[in-house]
Amino acid sequence: MADSHLKVINGGGEPSGSLGWAEGVRSDAKSLASKLDEGYMELAKLLYAIWDTPIDANKNNGPIFTQWGYTTFSDYVELELGIHRKKAQRLKAVWYNLEIRLKDTLDPTLKQRIIALGFSKVRELVGVLTARNAEKWVEKAEELSYPKLCIAVRKYREDREVLEAEHAAAKEAGVILDGEPVEGEDREGGGSGDGPEPVDSVIGEPLYPEPPEPQVPDDDFSDLVRENFNLYPEQHETVTEALAIAQKLSNSTVKSNNLHLICLDFVATNGEGKTTAQQRMKRLVQMAKSYGLDLVILDDGDVVFGFDNLEALAAKVDA
Repeated sequence: MADSHLKVINGGGEPSGSLGWAEGVRSDAKSLASKLDEGYMELAKLLYAIWDTPIDANKNNGPIFTQWGYTTFSDYVELELGIHRKKAQRLKAVWYNLEIRLKDTLDPTLKQRIIALGFSKVRELVGVLTARNAEKWVEKAEELSYPKLCIAVRKYREDREVLEAEHAAAKEAGVILDGEPVEGEDREGGGSGDGPEPVDSVIGEPLYPEPPEPQVPDDDFSDLVRENFNLYPEQHETVTEALAIAQKLSNSTVKSNNLHLICLDFVATNGEGKTTAQQRMKRLVQMAKSYGLDLVILDDGDVVFGFDNLEALAAKVDA
């Protein structure tokens, strides 16, 4: 149990974690749970307090909800407040990110704009907010619908995963992100991160910078079409395997791109007699771009892959 971050909650003026304080917080949480849309931020604050504050503010004690007869936080929110445990966890995450992780880094006016977006948008947004990108994200969230915002956040997370992987690989290889070798690679412990991290001799800061933040997507996503469908376990296994193979071939972690690649391959293979030559050519060109290959198109419509390209394609398939 962590030390409470929410001793500012007065619980009727009683000391944090005391019986009187706990009962005041408990009563307020019940009241706010019935009008979540109006006071989601206040409820988020109380839920975090109930989860984070031990009985009598003694970190050796269990959290205050255990003195109400509940073994877990999930039991408390579902049985007493009628809130699904996942929604309660998201509310806690909203409070943690805005009031603890980003505390004192957000302009008060900007924070109010974030809160005014509503719970649905904010719960998607808080995990990617930083002091540097918050204003850009708020502008984006104010102009996008909720489904389009979800797509933008997902794209940002995928871009961030790629940048973090590249950063980790560069550090493991003992190079700075601009490609220059690290001085003193033969330091004790080797050059793969086993020894002390090298620092700049002038400013004393680590030579390895933090992974760069990806750009907030500029797309308006107005032309996107969303598809939702369920899969049986055996179907999900097949689809997951196909996406993994497509990811190896395309070197992309974006699932929509890889699904498109799979479908292009299927249509190109099974579309004979159902599509025009121009449509088949367009699909071949799209597939070639996905594989990073070049096409040579002859006058009679034949498509020729250069020998180097065929070798590259074979290497991808073998891998």
